[in-house]
Amino acid sequence: MFKKTLFYLLILSLVFVPAVSLGISSDSKSNQNGQNVKTQSQNQSEEENAQSQNQSTVRNQTNNPETGEMTQERSQEEIRLEIEENQPEYTPDDSSAADRKKITGKVVENLYNYSYEMSDQILGAKVRTTAKAQSQDEDVANEAIDGAKRNSFAQFFIGPNYNRLNEAKQVMERNRLRIKELQQIKSQVENSDEQSQLENQILVLEAQNNALENQLETINRKFSLLGWLFRLIYQY
Repeated sequence: MFKKTLFYLLILSLVFVPAVSLGISSDSKSNQNGQNVKTQSQNQSEEENAQSQNQSTVRNQTNNPETGEMTQERSQEEIRLEIEENQPEYTPDDSSAADRKKITGKVVENLYNYSYEMSDQILGAKVRTTAKAQSQDEDVANEAIDGAKRNSFAQFFIGPNYNRLNEAKQVMERNRLRIKELQQIKSQVENSDEQSQLENQILVLEAQNNALENQLETINRKFSLLGWLFRLIYQY
C-alpha cells in the first residue's frame, strides 16, 4: 500500500513540476517582454520629445527677432520706412530749391543707411538725428524762399519778404552747425570706410548749403526802390 502511494506521488511530481516550471518561465518571459515594451515606449517618447524640442528650436530661431533671416528682411523694411518718413516733404516752386530738395533727400537716405551699418551705434543714432533735422530744415528753407517772393509790382517797390528770407538764412546757419556735428562724429569713428562714407555726405551738404546761400543772395540783389529800407527794418 505504501509503495503504491509513493509510486503515485512520484508520477504526479513528474507531471506537475515541469508544468509549474514552464508556467514560471512563461511568466518571467512575459514580464521581461513587458519591460522591454515599456522601455521601447519610453525611448520612443523621449525621441519624440527631443524631435519636438528641436522643431521648436528651429521655429524659435526662424522667428527670433535677433537671429532669424526673416527678421533681418523685416529690419531692412523698417529702415526703408524710416527713411521715407524722414524725407523732405514740401514741394518748392523754385527749380533750384527742387533740385536741392532732391539731393538733400538722397543725403538723408545715405546717412540713415550708413548709420545702421556703423560699428558704434551710439554714433549711428547721432547721425540719424542729424539727418532728420537736415530734412526738416530743408522744408523750412524752401517754404521760406517761396514765401519771400512777391509779385512784380511789390518786388519793384519794396523788394522780397525779408522776414521770410531771414528764416532761410537761419536754416543756413543751422546747416553749418550740423555739418560740424557730422565732422565731429567722423573724427570719433575708427573704421576708415565709415569715415569715408561720412566725409562724402559732408561734402555734399556743404555744397548744398553754399547753393542755398547763393540763392538767397540772388533774391536779395534784385532791384527795388525801398528794398534797402526793409533790409534795415528786418536786419537782413
